[in-house]
Amino acid sequence: IKPLYYAALPGAFLFGSEIKAILGSGLYTPEVDRQATHDYFTFLYVPCPDTMFRGVKQLPAGSTLTLDLDEPEPVVERYWQVRRLEEIERASYDDLSQRLRELLDDCVRSQLVSDVPLGVFLSGGIDSTILTGLARRYEDSLKTFTVVFDGAEFAFYDERDRAAAVAKHLGSSHMELTAPLDDPLDLLDLGLHFDQPFGNPTYYLMQRLSHCARQHVTVALCGAGGDELFAGYPRYQAAQLARRIAWVPRSLLRLGGRSLGLLRDSYRGMGLRRAREFFAGLDDDPIRQFARWTYHLNEDEKRELLGGDSADGMLPSHRTLRTALDRSALSDPGNRLLHVDVQTFLVDNLLEYTDKMSMTVGLEVRVPLLDHRFVELSLNVPFAHKLRGRQSKRILREAFADFFPPGLLAAPKRGFNVPLARWMTGSLDGYFEASRRPDHPLRHRLGSDIGRTWNDGLLSWPAIESLRAQLRDGKADTSYELFSILLYDLWWRKQIEPV
Repeated sequence: IKPLYYAALPGAFLFGSEIKAILGSGLYTPEVDRQATHDYFTFLYVPCPDTMFRGVKQLPAGSTLTLDLDEPEPVVERYWQVRRLEEIERASYDDLSQRLRELLDDCVRSQLVSDVPLGVFLSGGIDSTILTGLARRYEDSLKTFTVVFDGAEFAFYDERDRAAAVAKHLGSSHMELTAPLDDPLDLLDLGLHFDQPFGNPTYYLMQRLSHCARQHVTVALCGAGGDELFAGYPRYQAAQLARRIAWVPRSLLRLGGRSLGLLRDSYRGMGLRRAREFFAGLDDDPIRQFARWTYHLNEDEKRELLGGDSADGMLPSHRTLRTALDRSALSDPGNRLLHVDVQTFLVDNLLEYTDKMSMTVGLEVRVPLLDHRFVELSLNVPFAHKLRGRQSKRILREAFADFFPPGLLAAPKRGFNVPLARWMTGSLDGYFEASRRPDHPLRHRLGSDIGRTWNDGLLSWPAIESLRAQLRDGKADTSYELFSILLYDLWWRKQIEPV
């Protein structure tokens, strides 16, 4: 849940909870890791154990590092990983529901121990509602917080009504915290807290939520992990659908995908984007298919962005997912995919931004759903109990049905994210414009060396222009790819070649 970075150098071993501790030692000279760069533009983060700095590693979750002063390299070993529990696979639905409820109750109760003010991040979704209901049993004056965003562009993501209904039903002391999002360019300043490029803009909302909550509490419970343990993301439905339509000729499916390209996306919802991603990602290799649905630039697209020579000799990024799949001891194919996300997407993405952004304001965030006992139990619950049709987290919903006010138990999932596509065609696109126009007003704010990575040829300007045109014309939502490029350029200018 918390990171540890290290570098084994001749005559020195450096470590810290942030990479900046290693950079600040004066004993390490920053050098870019080419493979990490290659992987970043697929994942929008650098997969553990690598970092963007050659020679700087991150200790994997569930692992120990042993340093022997007589040996040149430290030894990293896993001390815990999820086991296959056949008795859980065979248990009845009702028995599993009871086990989940009892164990999660214990996990929440154990993490409520605090001598400082404590609250819960409440979105009104399945996971945060369950945490609030369990915590309310032990905290008479439990505080809950929902971050709200004013403006029509956030209407799709607004969850204030759901959260208020849950808080009233459960009797928590509820607060709506209005987060100012006046200037999307603030995203860039906050991105520097990661010490390496990190392209998931959800970190912005987590920082705003943490900042608002920290004015009232010192510790907050968060529902991270529920989507990965109980099939909460659309990609799990996509995998299920792909198996059902395997009989359809691939040529017909490609035709359906091309027809979606004729539509113009307004970027006010996620429906068209997800449909396009589904058809574009279909592949005979399930891991490569899963990578296309979950992540961003593929190998050919990265070759265009990074240049052929830079891509030569690089390993395909989906190898990280294949390694995680091979490591899994689970037998259920659906749960094996969930386990892949637990080992990669959850740890390197969600927990990364939760840690970095909450720590900017000194807020401790606890994640009861990631108690190792609950993780192991949940990943062994048959996948068929989790996803039925388009409804995810079925067994979790039904095990805690009494926590939900009427009408909310079956409500569809909403995303916790910024309207990046609309920002990327607006103020954030000014970053690219300013890099090509010396008279652009943003150069004063963003620096005269803005765009150095493409102006110096490290990244391909024609490839960037193509991504901008696709987004601008509504042909494809390339906002995440473009945002990752901005963060890479900003990182390069600050950490590798500062003026």
